[in-house]
Amino acid sequence: MNKNIGLQLFFRLTSLITDWFPSNGARLLNLFCFWLMGNPIIMDINRKATIMKLRSVKDPQKILVVADLNIGDAVNLQATVAALRDFFPYASLDYVIADCAKILIAGNPEITHVFPVFTGRPLPNENDRNELKRITKETKYDVIFNFCPFFNERKDFNGPGVVIGYTGMAHRMMHIETHSFGTNHIVSQAYRYVRDICSKVFIPIRNESFTGVGVTLPDSAVLKAREFYFTLEGFDFGFPLIYFNPDASSVFTLVPLEVQAEILHDLIYKFDCRIFLGRGYTFPKREIDLIKTLPKSRVNRIAVVPDFLGLEGTAALIDSCDAYVGGDTGPLHIASAKKTSNSGKSLFVNRTAVYSIFGATPARMYGYDSERVGFFPSNQKAQSRVFISKSICRNMTCINKRAKTCKEIHCFDGLDTREILDGITENLYHRQQCFVQLAVA
Repeated sequence: MNKNIGLQLFFRLTSLITDWFPSNGARLLNLFCFWLMGNPIIMDINRKATIMKLRSVKDPQKILVVADLNIGDAVNLQATVAALRDFFPYASLDYVIADCAKILIAGNPEITHVFPVFTGRPLPNENDRNELKRITKETKYDVIFNFCPFFNERKDFNGPGVVIGYTGMAHRMMHIETHSFGTNHIVSQAYRYVRDICSKVFIPIRNESFTGVGVTLPDSAVLKAREFYFTLEGFDFGFPLIYFNPDASSVFTLVPLEVQAEILHDLIYKFDCRIFLGRGYTFPKREIDLIKTLPKSRVNRIAVVPDFLGLEGTAALIDSCDAYVGGDTGPLHIASAKKTSNSGKSLFVNRTAVYSIFGATPARMYGYDSERVGFFPSNQKAQSRVFISKSICRNMTCINKRAKTCKEIHCFDGLDTREILDGITENLYHRQQCFVQLAVA
């Protein structure tokens, strides 16, 4: 059976179980996932097999890292590049990512070549597989680290290189997820996993200094953000700025419109702030639907982010904001990443507080929180908080939210909007007080 078809059938089945038996089905699926992927015996067998593979590579000079298919994956899995550079500072190290993420990654000085080829989402398409075969055939890689679960080690890679699969890291994260302690974010675990297995075979050249991933932006990103500023007539910048992202990559991570409207309404009514409202791409005109819920007297506090900014301009705009608010989607990981300029000329502030709202996906693996034990903070010099719904049907199969097919959506049941608003406004109130004190001085 074709691997994609098999995975589609698996997620359809798990979605049916979730629909029919929300609470008990979630427990059953979690038990299955934790037994299969979090089993310490299986994990140890896989780890030893991986280390044996690495030992067959004497002195890797050409290394390929294959990220998963989304923007967030392209950003976050740069952690593996950092870990590999700890051991191989002079190797040729290439990175295969989603086509749309090139502008965020291409300037990373630790990557030799970026291949922005993936266009299939949520599963690879035929072109993705052909491009991967072409890349691995043209360059004879010594070792390939594949972090996309949808590529087959035997069928999708050419050349003599050893292929290290994603399952070792998946085992590790699933095992840690069963415990209430230990940071289990994909960024920290991707770095830790590669660092750990490489340390069993190779000697590290540099010490551990990894604190998080970043995006490396062209100077044009800042120019685009400034160009947008110049179009905002009457938009008062003497107050805290909030970037509000209403979009998501899946219906299972899309914060309900009424919840978004309540948050937006309270922010502009009860707090002196100005809001940059992101556009809906996966869910077109989402921003228009939100604006319609607000009285006309308050709409002047909101500016819709234009298309011409692109991902790089959006990243620069977020950097100029005091806070980012949104669900689990690509811009969340862009907001959380450290911004640097590939020319060294543009200065980024990196002081954006990040507030994320989680439904289907496991927040400990993909959210950012600087206060909770077991969570990974954003790579910003500011607070980060994650707010999690109380959905009874959430389970580990929801991790691939774009492949799920549940008919009933309960991902955001029990979400406490008061907690979200209190968390955002408490932090920004102190910033506003600083604005006032500076103005008086």
